[in-house]
Amino acid sequence: MVDDRWPFYPANGILVKNYIAQSQEFVLCAVALAYPVMTFLRANRIALAALFAAIAASFVLNMMFVVISRTALVTMPIILAVFALVHLRLRTALAVLCAAVLFGALAWNVSANLRATASKFVVDYQQSQVLGNISGTFSRLEFWQKSVRFFSEAPLIGHGTGSTRGLFEKAAIGRAGIHAEITQTRITRP
Repeated sequence: MVDDRWPFYPANGILVKNYIAQSQEFVLCAVALAYPVMTFLRANRIALAALFAAIAASFVLNMMFVVISRTALVTMPIILAVFALVHLRLRTALAVLCAAVLFGALAWNVSANLRATASKFVVDYQQSQVLGNISGTFSRLEFWQKSVRFFSEAPLIGHGTGSTRGLFEKAAIGRAGIHAEITQTRITRP
């Protein structure tokens, strides 16, 4: 029996709030541990580097076999690439990125959970395009596309604090369905 007063539901391997939050936390932890691994390797402290690498690997393995969010699937490669380009020499960064691609291919072949989560992208997108069903994937793509356009219209000074809702309302004029959705910006105060 789950206690409704407890904000976290440790079911199905989810120990951090919900599967989306847990996946994002695990991505951040796995990538953040890359820096100490790199530092220990450069200092020739192999045992500590191996320990930190094993901890990082446990986060990634949890996401592969227990639960992973689509958000983590998108953000992890981006965060890893940025880390590699900022903190590593170009040759080492390319080697790390190649290793990540190989690891991703291996993970894809051995993890049914990973394949199912990734295929949900395609299914949601197709249902939104063909049937007009509103899905989280298509909504995000629509919001991102509009947000990039808003940013490109005023990249240096922006549109002003609190302008987001108005920008989405303006973009929805004359549109229907998913293209007419407006973000639900809510500010809660204690």
